[in-house]
Amino acid sequence: MGNSHLRDTSTDPPLTSERYVLEHEPDYGTETPFRQTIAGPNQTKPTVLIVEDNAELRDFIKQSLENDYQVQLSENGLQGWETASTSLPDLIISDIMMPVMDGLTFCKKIKTDVRTSHIPVILLTAKSAQIHEIQGLQHGADVYITKPFSNKILQLNIHNMLALKTAMQKKYSEQLLLPPIIHPPNASADEKLLSKLQLIIDENLANADFDIAALTLEIGMSKSVLYKKFSALTNLSLNEFIKTQRLKHAVTLLQQGETSILSVAVQVGFNDVKYFSREFKKLYGITPSHYLKN
Repeated sequence: MGNSHLRDTSTDPPLTSERYVLEHEPDYGTETPFRQTIAGPNQTKPTVLIVEDNAELRDFIKQSLENDYQVQLSENGLQGWETASTSLPDLIISDIMMPVMDGLTFCKKIKTDVRTSHIPVILLTAKSAQIHEIQGLQHGADVYITKPFSNKILQLNIHNMLALKTAMQKKYSEQLLLPPIIHPPNASADEKLLSKLQLIIDENLANADFDIAALTLEIGMSKSVLYKKFSALTNLSLNEFIKTQRLKHAVTLLQQGETSILSVAVQVGFNDVKYFSREFKKLYGITPSHYLKN
């Protein structure tokens, strides 16, 4: 790729609709970094994976992000895929023109694999022709930035993508409080996964032995990846979600006329009625016995 990130030699005419083409080449050595931290003082920094074969540009992006984000580095699409599919970063920045596996192929793998489909992808390229932008978006890219680019524009796009992710987490976590939804055929892979998780959990509410290990066998993901995927989609703990589903069903049983607290606890997978009552109160602010009286 050489120094294409420093000077775009494309002869394509500039497009008035292109948001990222700058009139003047940025000075990568002196530009003031944009600072807008996503994580609070007690929160873990979001993880950004940079997939770029040019060491100079890779290091520049890393230095501009490392104060606000945990940064992972890969030199080509194949390395990027191996990292992304196991660590599930919060966001990916990838070049398009790379050896071994190019950015378009890499982006398509990210967006078509259920483990990684939720991860926002920003594609970088020295090609400013509209056809290349179309190709990037067709392969699932969320944002397409043409080199040379401003660090501030890159930072703002990262911030906006992570803000959208937070909104998505809120939406999905609220949906999970509702009864399982039958999604239409064009539902996203993430929506289908969450529906499948919810149905499997609901079918096993009375099984006190049902745990994450059993769930991973049903879903076909490793325990660590399923934990990360569920947390990335909902910002919830999978263990806590299973417990919440059990307690929600307990309320349903009480509303349907069940009067034995022990029977309700057993029917939703709690062998210890004291533990059931404690967790019920923790979630609803009232014990099951007081819930019955009211």
